[in-house]
Amino acid sequence: MKKIKSILFYIALFLLPVTISVVGVLEPSSIFTFLLFFLATLLLHKLVFGSISKDIFITYSYYSFCAICFAAFHFITYGQYFDLGGNPAQIGGDDLRYSIEALTGVPYRIGHESLLPYSNLLRLFSLGISLFKEPNHIDLLMVNVLAISFVPIFVSKFSNLLFAHKDASRASFFLTLFCPILLVNSVILYRDGWTALFFIATLYFIFSKKYLLAFCFLIGEVYLRMGGGLLLFFITGVLLYRQFLKYRTYLELKVIMAMSSIVVIGLVLLIANPYILKYIAEKMGEDILFRTSFVVKHMIPAVSEQGVESGMVALYTAPLPIRLFGGFLFFFVAPTFSLNSLYSVHGIFWLKQFVVLIFPFMMLFYIVWFIRGGMYAIKKRDKDTMLLFVIYLFSILVISQMSLQIRHKVMFMPLFYVLVSYGFCFKSKIGMQLGLITSAGLFILQFCYVGLRFM
Repeated sequence: MKKIKSILFYIALFLLPVTISVVGVLEPSSIFTFLLFFLATLLLHKLVFGSISKDIFITYSYYSFCAICFAAFHFITYGQYFDLGGNPAQIGGDDLRYSIEALTGVPYRIGHESLLPYSNLLRLFSLGISLFKEPNHIDLLMVNVLAISFVPIFVSKFSNLLFAHKDASRASFFLTLFCPILLVNSVILYRDGWTALFFIATLYFIFSKKYLLAFCFLIGEVYLRMGGGLLLFFITGVLLYRQFLKYRTYLELKVIMAMSSIVVIGLVLLIANPYILKYIAEKMGEDILFRTSFVVKHMIPAVSEQGVESGMVALYTAPLPIRLFGGFLFFFVAPTFSLNSLYSVHGIFWLKQFVVLIFPFMMLFYIVWFIRGGMYAIKKRDKDTMLLFVIYLFSILVISQMSLQIRHKVMFMPLFYVLVSYGFCFKSKIGMQLGLITSAGLFILQFCYVGLRFM
């Protein structure tokens, strides 16, 4: 695996000037912004981890290349940057509204007087860039590249911290780097790369006992996505309580500080309670445990408009036991293979949907290693790792009922790859057998489902 990373480094050396050239063709003035963010990414890596490694060079080169290529594809094909998230016509998503708000300073949403939370963050970068040039969408795209570039590195560091195994660390780095849904939902859709970064960084700093940094990233998660932030807050409380019990014999000062921070965060949440209730009322209404309104108002009309059948809609309109268990399994393996969503109702080719078509095939391997890792953790009574498996599965259950949007799964993908790399490196015979059976079952189910749709 060490040789693979060296090969990737040399490929990154080739990709960097290619990317700069494409940026020069699209927006010549953005070359300086690209280089500025590249330098900032290297310096941030130095600040956080104490050194500048090949890893950050590889990740920034790879993600910036993909981001610029996606942008170029949509600009050349359609004459505008559709899928830097979407466009005002809601084609291909709607995250372009963030950069529109950031560049103009004018609220995009009808009936709302304030900018979206992420737009405010982008607005800071936009104002900074405006000191030396007129900012544009490509400039703000580099903000996303900066964030996602750190995700594989935090995953690798976290794996090494937990397992003290170089192969697990390297495997988790590669798996995260080449994750299609993490890629497209980070450099095409705006917030998800940041939420993934805040999530894995919070976990990493909790296990590193750097609680102040963990608290900062937790606050970032709450700010960008309230629902995900509240879930991460709950997970943080569970992990800190686990550490409190683990060190209860002598009560380390850091653990006492951690428990104190829970009290502080609790007070903050108490003060912010009206805003949280407002969020719940706006986002979910009365659908606290299941978003019935989302199914009725969005999923069913979207399927009807496109004139296709949807297994997801059928699943979420089924009785509670089927919806609960089936929804969990669906989100666990999602996204599934489907050709129906390659084109929008406007006839626009969705590049991001095409890219993620490879994930269902990759999942056939991932699920084997995930189950094998879970069985190995149980066999070895590795309580910390077992807890992380429970946290991941619980998180998937929550979003499968309260979110119903597959892209929200992106937030938890870094933890998924930590656990998959664990199973990749630590073997369990019964885990391997169960994993292979599950993978075969998933393949047959997916094959039959796709086959029936063509009959």
